[in-house]
Amino acid sequence: MARHVPASAPGTSSASLPLNALTTSEIQKLIRTQRVDARVSLDVYFRTAEHVALQAKVFRAEHNLPQLYRLLYAYVSIVLDTMSEHADWTSARFVERVRREEARTKSALEEME
Repeated sequence: MARHVPASAPGTSSASLPLNALTTSEIQKLIRTQRVDARVSLDVYFRTAEHVALQAKVFRAEHNLPQLYRLLYAYVSIVLDTMSEHADWTSARFVERVRREEARTKSALEEME
C-alpha cells in the first residue's frame, strides 16, 4: 500500500519543529513515497487517495495552510507517483475513477501553486 508519511528532515525531528515554521521545500522533503505494490488492488490506492483528499478538505476549512500543502502534496504524489504506476491504472474497469483522480490532481496542483 502506498503510504505517504512525514519523515524527519536531516538534522531535525518532525516533533521539534511545527509545520508552520517550515518552508515549502522543507515540507516537501518530509514527504516520502513508497513504490506501488501490484499485488494490492488499485481500489486500495483509490481509497487512500480519497482519504487524503478528505483530510485536506478539513485543513482547508481550518485555514491550516502548512498541513493543507503537506496533504495536497501527498495526494498528488499518491496519484502521480504511485497509482499511475499500477498495472491496473489503464484498465477499462477504472476509467471513470482515473479521470476523477486526474481532475482532482490538476485542481490540487493549481491550489498548491
